[in-house]
Amino acid sequence: MKGIRARVFWALLVLPFMACAARAEDTKAADRTVSLKNSTRYLSAFQKVVSDAAKATVSVMCEGKVVCLGTVVKPDGHILTKASEVRHDKVVCKLADGRSFPATVVGIDEKNDLAMMKIDAKGLACVTWADSKVAEVGNWVCVAGAGEIPAAAGVVSVATREDKLRERNAPTSSGFMGVTLGEGEPGPKVEDVKEDSPAAKAGLKAGDIILEVRGGKVAKAEEMIRSLSRTRPGDIVKLKYLRDGQEAVIEVTLGKRPAMGANARGEIQNAMGGSLSHFKGPFEKILQHDSAIRPEECGGPLVDLAGRVVGLNIARAGRVESYALPGELVAQLVPDFIAGKFKVSATAVKRASPAELAEQARKELKKLEDELEAARARLKEMKLDLKSARINGDQGEERKLSAKVKRIMEEIEGMSEQVEKARKELSSLEKSGS
Repeated sequence: MKGIRARVFWALLVLPFMACAARAEDTKAADRTVSLKNSTRYLSAFQKVVSDAAKATVSVMCEGKVVCLGTVVKPDGHILTKASEVRHDKVVCKLADGRSFPATVVGIDEKNDLAMMKIDAKGLACVTWADSKVAEVGNWVCVAGAGEIPAAAGVVSVATREDKLRERNAPTSSGFMGVTLGEGEPGPKVEDVKEDSPAAKAGLKAGDIILEVRGGKVAKAEEMIRSLSRTRPGDIVKLKYLRDGQEAVIEVTLGKRPAMGANARGEIQNAMGGSLSHFKGPFEKILQHDSAIRPEECGGPLVDLAGRVVGLNIARAGRVESYALPGELVAQLVPDFIAGKFKVSATAVKRASPAELAEQARKELKKLEDELEAARARLKEMKLDLKSARINGDQGEERKLSAKVKRIMEEIEGMSEQVEKARKELSSLEKSGS
């Protein structure tokens, strides 16, 4: 009898620890989910699903580096890709069969960040677009890559919807001009110019009416914002404006967009899930899925488990947020591209010199380092407050401060990565300019 009681006692003692260990193991398994979803073993299960689409997927290379993927839409060498990533004259497309061809950009749809390229090849495998309605929320989708194995796999998280600029802030990676815009006639009106901003240095003033941006006419503030959102820091953009009844033209060397407060924290949290696309929208319409694609994997086909091409991947927008242009939209745009509706000239921009870019990078690095030091100082003060709350036995305040300390530590981690990245960028610029 004593032996039975002893076994019961030990069982009651050990079981809670076993349960805790099981919960801990479940948590570890959940943490491994993202890495497992990107493993070759996991993605190999979807190889057959993307087999046809993969034959029509190409690697788009600029200066020997893969910058994005492309999707063959016509057997005669017409290929669609993500426009904002193709920024050099010498573009090469490497086909699934290993052949490489120089490519010419023949059209750009700025509204959807979509570019049409043409290579001198015949009889290429191409995709057939399906209506994205077949890819319902919760359904599996796969990202065709440059090889036989999918680049990523996930599920549809939001059905096809309109994507409007007001739904999200301007991308922090786009070029920064430093103006506040309002509506005017015959174009957007400059309501305010930030002190010491690129716009101020170029001579733009409050009250100026913008007529053209980057060679294209603009009638609304949203059109100007949309055009500038495709630029990068260091781009030199030409503006035509109206002041006191007189037209004038200036060039503005864009800077880096400041990210402060909640927006900065959001960007840091998002980037911790992997690199994001430079241009993340808005687009005309998007199909949202949670596949963890890399920016250089945009431009390729998105397929469902039946192998139907339901979209063209156009942006990695967040930690678990990727966008594809829906198949029915792309199918409508292809004939317009072929007919020459979309021109290339309006997207042309110049770049600042390596010395100017390096000076910009130095200023940006100094700013990031100062922000990092300020965050570390806040963390030190917060830890002292937390210690005081523990000594005083104020559990409610302790919980609040613990959450704040954790959040600041995460911010510091992200900011440290940004500083390291900025240092590498500056080093690269200094080497290229020497």
